[in-house]
Amino acid sequence: MMNMTIIIIVIIMCFSRKASFNFERNNLVSADSLPVLGNMGEMKIEQYRNPCYPVGGGKVACLPSYLIIGAMKCGTTSLDYYLQDHPSIVKHSLKEIRFFKKFYFSGIEWYSRHFKDVDLTDGRLIGEATPGYLRWPGAPDRMYLTVPNVKLIVALRDPSFRSYSQYHHAIRFSDPEYANHSFEDLVEEELQIFKHCNMYSENRPFPSFAEFDYKKWFEEKKLFYGECWKNCNACFPYRDSRHYTDYSGFGLLSKSLYYEQIQKFRELFPEKQIMYISYERFTQNPSLVMSELEDFLDIPRFQYESFPKQNNNTYPPPQPQPLPWPQSQPASLPSPQPEPLLQPHP
Repeated sequence: MMNMTIIIIVIIMCFSRKASFNFERNNLVSADSLPVLGNMGEMKIEQYRNPCYPVGGGKVACLPSYLIIGAMKCGTTSLDYYLQDHPSIVKHSLKEIRFFKKFYFSGIEWYSRHFKDVDLTDGRLIGEATPGYLRWPGAPDRMYLTVPNVKLIVALRDPSFRSYSQYHHAIRFSDPEYANHSFEDLVEEELQIFKHCNMYSENRPFPSFAEFDYKKWFEEKKLFYGECWKNCNACFPYRDSRHYTDYSGFGLLSKSLYYEQIQKFRELFPEKQIMYISYERFTQNPSLVMSELEDFLDIPRFQYESFPKQNNNTYPPPQPQPLPWPQSQPASLPSPQPEPLLQPHP
């Protein structure tokens, strides 16, 4: 009976993954529409503004020259939405392609087919936005191996407001059971999990890759982090706050610990390839921030008609009200080539 249960679970997981994969496939452009290498004229492939690789049949797969990598609930949807209106930016088929997370082994040709009407000679930039890249443990290495010259855009927000916004995002888009747990209870339990799992201890061994069944937690009416008490490695496998789950309600605190998420990218990519954007400043003056972003990407200034907020959610303010941060923009964030947000490496 136990073996039959395991088989059924595996089948369900496979169909779920297939459904997700088919959703991505439905947004692909035809392989016949990939750029032809011979259309580059006198240009060499390394001179093109986006990284391109031959994939056979005279075709090339062209990949992003910029990536909006996070953080969650920090304005990434709006940044991507506005950039998609810019005439110097190639249109993509959907936000959150998640190539460097879930679909890396689908290959670069699969990835390149998410970008529409790519022309090898018009100078338009390819890019996409997947906020989960920032906290996904394997994403920095995969990016460095595949697109080492990519420009990274990191949007950050007051950590307490970001966590509170994520909480209400999960209530709106995830299992209704999540709303039965208060924000304060979930934050407190995550703190206890950090202590229980001996986070940040050098004595904690590195585990193998593990996932957890969050749906099971809801079915058993446990608090959200219930499974972490039994298997720390299933929740936080890297001795820090980075984690694999795509569940939108997981990690109210851990997703706000920006240092650990950014540090791996800074170890691999030079500071000149990273731009930090303050969510607070972006919402106050989107026109100015978009101009700075255009300078960072080295594309012409564009007159946007308006700046409607995207993926916006209305919810009551937190109590007690956290201190506003930042009241004024730190000098490191607005510059297209910012000063290090973190301390230099020893």
